[in-house]
Amino acid sequence: MKLSTLNLFIVVSIFLGGCTYSLRMNQYPHLRNIYILPFDNKTVELYLDEDLREELISSFQRDGRLRIVYDDPDSQIEGEILEYSSEVYGYDLEQNIEEYMVTITFKLTFTDLLRNEIIWENKSLTMMERFYPQAPEDLQITTEELAQKAIFEDLFSMIISNTLEDW
Repeated sequence: MKLSTLNLFIVVSIFLGGCTYSLRMNQYPHLRNIYILPFDNKTVELYLDEDLREELISSFQRDGRLRIVYDDPDSQIEGEILEYSSEVYGYDLEQNIEEYMVTITFKLTFTDLLRNEIIWENKSLTMMERFYPQAPEDLQITTEELAQKAIFEDLFSMIISNTLEDW
């Protein structure tokens, strides 16, 4: 039987379509979902805990390895926001404030509830991000809120790299 070029293309497309490679590993394949508990906010920054939780939920949803659930989870994240600061970090040549540094310290625990074991814990994780109020918006982080969001995104990446990924 002779395959036409079109038939060959279809067969190859079907075969290659089923073969994908992903760098999204899950070191704990028995974990299928996660609950993110509300964070304790030990700072005077209002809504920081809610913003963090919302960002983590969104990040897990985009990532797709663990589904967000509220009942009967396989795993959970709990934590506290221990410290927060936003301070002047740099000046330009005329001594005008050019940049600020946002610093947030967290306490986090990622727990496998099926095996009743802590997978990852950090009792004093400090993360920082600079923002530049006078910079063009498309080139820099220009607000304190955007700096916070960048820290939350980096925190999610750190959680994933210390729990699900086996490098």
